[in-house]
Amino acid sequence: MLILQDLIYVPEYAALYTRDGVCVDETAAIHLRPAPSIGASKLRRVKQSVCKHFPPKIDPPSAEAVFERPIVQIGHVAPHYGHFVVDGLARMWALSNFERQEHFYFTDNRKLSSFLSLPYVAEAFAALDFDPKKIARFEVNTLLKTVIIALPGINYSYNAYDALKHAPLRIAERLRKHGAPCDGQPIYISRTTPGSGRRKLNGEEQVEEAFRSAGYKIFHPERHTLSEQIEIFSVTRRIVGSIGSAFHSMLFEPDSFVGERFIFSPTLVNGRFLIVDGLKQDSHRTVYIRAIQDGLDASGRSTSDIDADLALSHARSLGLL
Repeated sequence: MLILQDLIYVPEYAALYTRDGVCVDETAAIHLRPAPSIGASKLRRVKQSVCKHFPPKIDPPSAEAVFERPIVQIGHVAPHYGHFVVDGLARMWALSNFERQEHFYFTDNRKLSSFLSLPYVAEAFAALDFDPKKIARFEVNTLLKTVIIALPGINYSYNAYDALKHAPLRIAERLRKHGAPCDGQPIYISRTTPGSGRRKLNGEEQVEEAFRSAGYKIFHPERHTLSEQIEIFSVTRRIVGSIGSAFHSMLFEPDSFVGERFIFSPTLVNGRFLIVDGLKQDSHRTVYIRAIQDGLDASGRSTSDIDADLALSHARSLGLL
């Protein structure tokens, strides 16, 4: 943790700045790009090219208000399930150190209201005994006199630390059913009925039907609460599906749990999945099966297509069907 004095909150940026307009890197939101790794020498360039919402230098900001009391930077507003589990909880390992703290700061808090309305966020915060009313909301440039910064459990070089698991495991400890037996029925995670913000995976219906016929339980994560998703990942030995945010729920699995996850994926795997794999490598194995092609349609929107024949061929060769 760091304790810094006289940092300025500027509403349009997802970081805090010095009086001279220099970005304080340790306060910046974590937005990981899909590349699996980057060298330390490229850190600044990545921040500039990918995260324009916290440039390294801005014109010296003037403060229109002052917040005199100590405030703890503990989280990040990430209104997307996978980003919330990995990025949004990355600093909350430190929460137990501030049980009497009254004021907390979340980066990018312009989206705070919609973020707090998400059911899985409310469940997670309740499990952590965290009162979202303690999150400070600033509308104008504000001088923060004393900022206590909980450093995140991940960084732009795709290094991940055991601290990243602390909040997810604490949430799971409160929400899952203790003593529940491991479920022998394998699960297929479906994307055939995507919710808001989730891309439909073209061609998945054939793949899903093949797994249903083979005795897999079909699971639609968007239809379930956070606790129900945690329970599925905590007791199911084999889970198969196409790459998507639901697989970040592996972070909630107890470290003692041994399972296997088979994920149909494109050639380039988003780095968040590799971070989760690295933290869970001692307890289970993850196999990526290349069978998805990402692209753009005529209007420039992102698309995802799964080669059903290729996916099922690989699944049979791995003994999944």
